[in-house]
Amino acid sequence: MFAKNKLKGEKILNMKKTYINAVIFSLSLILGFLLISLYDSSKNILNDDNIGERQISMIREEINKAYIEKRALYDTINSLKTDVRVLEERLEKDEKSHEDLIEQLNSYKVLSGGFDVKGQGIIIDIKVPEGGNSEYYGQLNISEYYWSILSIVSYLNSAGAEAIAINDQRFTSNTEIVPVTNYLNINGKRVTAPIEIKAIGDKRTLNSAINFPSGILEELKNIGFEVEIVESDDIEINALSSLKEFKFAVPYNSEEEEY
Repeated sequence: MFAKNKLKGEKILNMKKTYINAVIFSLSLILGFLLISLYDSSKNILNDDNIGERQISMIREEINKAYIEKRALYDTINSLKTDVRVLEERLEKDEKSHEDLIEQLNSYKVLSGGFDVKGQGIIIDIKVPEGGNSEYYGQLNISEYYWSILSIVSYLNSAGAEAIAINDQRFTSNTEIVPVTNYLNINGKRVTAPIEIKAIGDKRTLNSAINFPSGILEELKNIGFEVEIVESDDIEINALSSLKEFKFAVPYNSEEEEY
């Protein structure tokens, strides 16, 4: 839709610009022929010794009229050139507005979680060791450490993560992480270990924000979980299977409400 409107607008502005340029070219030709004809006629007439004062006066009047017409043609050409500049500026402004609108729309697409996205980032794998036991904490159950998943997501968001998924469940502002016996409920889906957390953003910044001494990942390792973090230039995160329906919240323009 945006692409069609943009092409239509560009086509109309280009047609106007072409028309104005054609008019300017035609007027320039007319002006050139007029000046050449006037110069030749006045030269021949003024060189004729048989012409009287009255005729010379009439010729001078015609020459003055021609100069006035020439000035009017110049003014018309300058006016048309101004119109061309205005059209060019309008086209440039429309293109910039269109680009800004597309950029804003893409941001909303990413934030909504309703669209597949890809880009650089990191992948965090959290696994229960073979046998499921920790040397100090006994049987490991991921549901008992759901707070660690929430902490990781919080760190990633604060580091500028643009999209996050937990075992392919897209994390948005409406995502809930609820511990249930021996698994997690994320977006209404059952999620069990191993846990894979994908985050799209500046991979080095994300890595530094989550992988530091005495941080959350080191704490999970001390508990007994096997944790691995990998940087990647090609991470894909799927869209939410269903988007939240809003029944009460509606957008409005606060500035319009004031009037």
